Amino acid sequence: MYSFLGTGFVDYHTAQARAQAAGIKTSTQYKEWQKQHPDIPVRPEITYKGKGWISFPSFLGTASKTTKLVDYETAKKKVQAAGIKTYTQYMEWQKQHADMPVRPDITYKDEGWISYPSFLGTASKRVRSVGIKSSRENKGRKKQAPNISAHPNSTHKKKSRKCSQIFEN
Repeated sequence: MYSFLGTGFVDYHTAQARAQAAGIKTSTQYKEWQKQHPDIPVRPEITYKGKGWISFPSFLGTASKTTKLVDYETAKKKVQAAGIKTYTQYMEWQKQHADMPVRPDITYKDEGWISYPSFLGTASKRVRSVGIKSSRENKGRKKQAPNISAHPNSTHKKKSRKCSQIFEN
């Protein structure tokens, strides 16, 4: 098989050419098509990250040549101005905004990405107010933030809140 990548998959450009030659136009079509091609990764955005990957539209040759993704700060402001509060709402909204990435967590990972709650502006105000960005950072902060639980998963279990809803990370 194709061991030169160390993954068993063909290189980015070969996978891209094959997907485009097969007439694949969407990530949904790609996922179905990929099932018959074990040398093509299920998650090309992960396998080919840093090896040519930009986005599914770029990979499949369906990206508008004039549309460019906005930078992280602009995207964050745009999403919050639109009043998007959940990942599901974002995914629906993003379909109408070609300059916004399908996976902002991957696209903006090295540009300041913290979490979806931070990106959407829904992170807990108490947590943000003391600068806590993750549950890891919360450890040992009891003196600085006595009103914030050191164990949010158990503290908020009864209230059906996930740690990801409380912390920005």
